[in-house]
Amino acid sequence: ETPTKRGRPRDMSLAEPPPTMEIAQILISLLHAWGLDPDLDRVCESKLGLLRPMVPVCFGVVSRHGHMAVQLPTRLGGWADVCASAPDDPVLMTSDLPAELVRQEKLTRLFTSKLHWELSTTLTTNHLLSIVALANTLMSMSNASFVPEQEVARRLHRPTTRTSSWAGDEEREEQLAAQQAHIKQGWSLLATLHCVLLPDKVVAAG
Repeated sequence: ETPTKRGRPRDMSLAEPPPTMEIAQILISLLHAWGLDPDLDRVCESKLGLLRPMVPVCFGVVSRHGHMAVQLPTRLGGWADVCASAPDDPVLMTSDLPAELVRQEKLTRLFTSKLHWELSTTLTTNHLLSIVALANTLMSMSNASFVPEQEVARRLHRPTTRTSSWAGDEEREEQLAAQQAHIKQGWSLLATLHCVLLPDKVVAAG
C-alpha cells in the first residue's frame, strides 16, 4: 500500500516545513545584507532561522526580450584586491580553514555587505522590494520562524488546535507569546535595515 500524507506519523509531518516557507527562507537568506549589522545577523540566524551564504551569489537580470545579464563582481581583479586589503577577522584567521576558504569567506562578506548593493539600480530596487515585502508578510504571521523547533510550535499553535493542545497551560502560552514577540521584532529590524538604514550602512562599511 502506498503511504499517504494522512497515514504519516504526526511528528514527521510537522517536522517538514511547507515548500513556501522553504522558498522564503532561501530568498531572504540570499537577499539579506549580511555583515552590515552583526547584532541583527545573530538574530537572523538564531531567532529567524536564516542561512548565511557561504559563497558570493551571482544575480542576473532578464530583459523584456528574454536575454539574461549575469553580474560576476567577485571575479573582477579590482575587488579581489580590495578583499585582500580588508581588515582580517581574528576569529576567521585563527580558524583551521584552508587559505582558499578563508579568501572565499572574505569575498562573501564583502559581497553581501557592499558589492550586492552596487551592482545595478534595477537589482537593488527589486531585491529591496522583495525582502521588505517578505519580512512584512512573515511579521504578520504567528511565530513565523525558519528555526525547525519554532516552526513546529507555530503549526501546533494554530487557533483551531490551540484549545485542545495546550488548554490551561499558561506557562507554555507565556513562552510562546514571548517567542512570538522576539520573532516579530527580528522581522521588523530586518525590514528597517533594508527599508531605511541600508544606504548609510553601506557607506559606513567603506
